[in-house]
Amino acid sequence: MKFDKHFSRRQFAEYAAKSFLGVSAGSSLPGFLNANEKGLIDNSTLPGFGRAKKCIYLFMSGGMSHLDTFDPKPGREEMGATGTIKSNVPGEPLADNLPMLAKHRDKLAVVKSLGQKTGDHQQGSYFMRTSYSARPDIRHPSLGPWAQTLLGKNEGTLPDSVSLMPGSGHPGRGFLPAATAPLPILRPDKGVPHSKKFGYGKEEDKEILYKRRLDLLDELDAGFRAKFTDPKVKDYTALYDEALAFMKSEDLEVFDLSKEPEPVRNRYGDSSFAQGCLLAKRLVKAGVRFVDVQKGGWDTHDDNFNRVGELAADMDRAVANLLSDLAAEGLLESTLVVIATEFGRGPVVNANTGRDHHPRCFSCVLAGGGITGGGSIGKSDEKGNAPADNPLKPADFNATIAHAMGMDLNKVVHSMSGRPFTVAAHTSLPDGTIVTKGHPIAGLF
Repeated sequence: MKFDKHFSRRQFAEYAAKSFLGVSAGSSLPGFLNANEKGLIDNSTLPGFGRAKKCIYLFMSGGMSHLDTFDPKPGREEMGATGTIKSNVPGEPLADNLPMLAKHRDKLAVVKSLGQKTGDHQQGSYFMRTSYSARPDIRHPSLGPWAQTLLGKNEGTLPDSVSLMPGSGHPGRGFLPAATAPLPILRPDKGVPHSKKFGYGKEEDKEILYKRRLDLLDELDAGFRAKFTDPKVKDYTALYDEALAFMKSEDLEVFDLSKEPEPVRNRYGDSSFAQGCLLAKRLVKAGVRFVDVQKGGWDTHDDNFNRVGELAADMDRAVANLLSDLAAEGLLESTLVVIATEFGRGPVVNANTGRDHHPRCFSCVLAGGGITGGGSIGKSDEKGNAPADNPLKPADFNATIAHAMGMDLNKVVHSMSGRPFTVAAHTSLPDGTIVTKGHPIAGLF
């Protein structure tokens, strides 16, 4: 099953007539939605809008090889020691490193024609997560804080977004208010750090000491708050209040993986990434909107085939179990699962049996959240070197995630310096109109 590439304004009109007026236009659902004459898109009227109430974003840091995972080239010398395996969708094989996900291929939509503007890890990861190039004078938000800003914060004490093993280069909230920052968790098996009250003896004694410290802190800060009434100060005060409420709530137990039966934890695997996937499932089930889980190690310049085999085995097992459990618990239809990376690896095998950085073409994956599984968006050429059709950008991929979650792609948010931004990158027209650069891939829905 293949999805169509982008289409013209005339074709869009034909599709709209067919869909909304009952007029037969003789064309199938296009894969890319066009904009009006100014480039503005009312994505709220398009298929799939807001179907994903939650998102689990799995980031393969280091540049995951598309040839050795989701876009193999059967019989080609570029495959090296990697073989292919039939999936449960005819004509959509996966690399033999992914035997468990091959059984879930009907749930997956693989975007095979993504291209990236840089082969630098930090710059590429930043661009993939934000749709913007990194600049020294501003930090752009990642998708979790964007979701809270555009959709509003969920009720209750749970954080709106959580980042598991985020790494030092994660853009976090960027220029958005402090209250939108993802809660960082460095060890999924350790729960929320620094969340227990400090002290010795009985619990009531700890509570008394805890209250005394809070009262002292409030007294020390009172003069500062009275003198500085800037909204950013209020944002941080509100953030501390929310953190204190969270520490007192029963929601902390959601982060405790010891509550999961041991057979379930073993089924996912014992790596931090595997346990992170299990924790992500617990979090979205409890009400967290956006959970980001990072898995490093994909920079396979050396010994690519053995190293990718190990990395992919961990990912394959954890993600397959995540998809199975989300489906079994009735959560997959409302939870978007994303597998992303900053760029791919080249088809040429180097002298160290490795693959080098390849931003020209790579693959990412979407499942659940209203996504039509089983197919592919775009394709790479016979070597996996470049897009053969429907070349797509990180901004398009991020626009698709934002669209699925119900975000307005045209909504302009200003940084503290007053500069305008949209969730999937933007450009300014001569008349001052701000339009999005990223477009949702409609054929996915």
